[in-house]
Amino acid sequence: MKKLFIETLGCAMNVRDSEHMIAELNQKESYEITENLKDADLIIINTCSVREKPVAKLFSEIGVFNKHKKPSAKIGVTGCTASHLGDEIIKRAPSVDFVLGARNVSKITDVVNKKHAVEVSTDFDESTYAFGEYRSNPFKAMVNISIGCDKSCTFCIVPATRGDEISIPSDLIVQEIKKAVATG
Repeated sequence: MKKLFIETLGCAMNVRDSEHMIAELNQKESYEITENLKDADLIIINTCSVREKPVAKLFSEIGVFNKHKKPSAKIGVTGCTASHLGDEIIKRAPSVDFVLGARNVSKITDVVNKKHAVEVSTDFDESTYAFGEYRSNPFKAMVNISIGCDKSCTFCIVPATRGDEISIPSDLIVQEIKKAVATG
């Protein structure tokens, strides 16, 4: 089985997005999670644009991962900083294989085997919420009832990175809660 190392920075939404990507990669690409960077065939940095110095932290992490990863390992950048910077990430760090914005995590299996793929749309994709059964904490499940934000606060980047506020359809919320209860 191939090995996946994932670094999740930022909010609970990112934790949930990371769980989704882990489940998708496990089910469709036969990846299993590893805590050891040196064993990883795929390294994902799921980024935040709100917490302390996100851009500097991202490029610092890429540098560290490049130094310690095995030569064949791929690197992907996902999340809000990916949404915000898009192509600029690959221009500044050509070792990055793909970039997926916060609303594009459901496309992880579409880009994992590509070189320099960039998907940063803020359009709503219902498949983003048809999550697999992986949870980083088996006693807790995060269920989104909405994503994005419609406010235009001058200090906040969330609307630009997560898109306009959208309520998750109630049937998807109920379905996800039932799945979480059934799995523990």
